[in-house]
Amino acid sequence: MPLDDVKKAVLLEAFRAALEEETDASALESDATGPEQRTDLFSLFSELAALKSEVHLEARQFKTALDRFGGVADTLAADCETWKEQLARAREDAEQRSRQALLLELLELRDRLEAGLHAAERYRPKRFAMRSHRHEADLIKALRNGQELTLRRLENLLASYDVRPIPVLDRELDPHTMRAAEIDHHAGKKNGVVTAELRKGFYWGDKVLRTAEVRVNKL
Repeated sequence: MPLDDVKKAVLLEAFRAALEEETDASALESDATGPEQRTDLFSLFSELAALKSEVHLEARQFKTALDRFGGVADTLAADCETWKEQLARAREDAEQRSRQALLLELLELRDRLEAGLHAAERYRPKRFAMRSHRHEADLIKALRNGQELTLRRLENLLASYDVRPIPVLDRELDPHTMRAAEIDHHAGKKNGVVTAELRKGFYWGDKVLRTAEVRVNKL
């Protein structure tokens, strides 16, 4: 049914009052929550700023630690290289001494072979009977040939290691390569000249492996 003017006015006033009440309630709610929200945002930004500062500080400390540890690592690496070089030199020295000891043993063997060969060359069989004399002479000859062959092979082996004899005869005494073991007296030779070689000396490359024992002339 159609509304009269009085009823329309009452309904409009009630609707207006309801709208005003809703607006006031929203305003009150906004006033009640606004400061708290603003406070929460301020705290959040403050915490973010503090966190950023801590991150920067820790980053600097971490970089400093890395630089420090990097220096320690470089030092350790350098020390490791030094130790490796020292170990390599020690190993090389040990190998050098072992080779030198072996070569000296070979020289001793060579001396014995040479002495045996000289003894065989000086040996003269006794003449008891013609048959035994020939047999003994053949035996000595075979032994001498065998020792000559062995001595030659040994000297070739030493030469392959760059071991070579030191020349001494008719040379002036060199204290670096010779040792005067006996004295000789020859008026026709210069003073300090080597007149005989008692034991051969040898070079090993550019070093003296074994000094020669010699007889030296003294006027």
